[in-house]
Amino acid sequence: MVEFYRGWRIERRRPAVALRCAQQWLRDVTAGELRAVFEPLLDGHGWLPAEAAEILWEQALLAETNERIFAPPSSWAAFIYSGS
Repeated sequence: MVEFYRGWRIERRRPAVALRCAQQWLRDVTAGELRAVFEPLLDGHGWLPAEAAEILWEQALLAETNERIFAPPSSWAAFIYSGS
């Protein structure tokens, strides 16, 4: 959902497009890439609250660098966009 809101609110994508991009990103991102995304946000001066960034960063620390921890459809497929 973090990536969805970033695409929708920051990049100004249409919600359905932002959701699809977020699903694809989450499916394909590695733990190392997740660390690189969330580590700079730990100081609280980014687009995501530091507490949320820390939770996501710590989860990525527990995995191998090249592991795609959110690749299973159960991590991303249940989210839908309903609206215009």
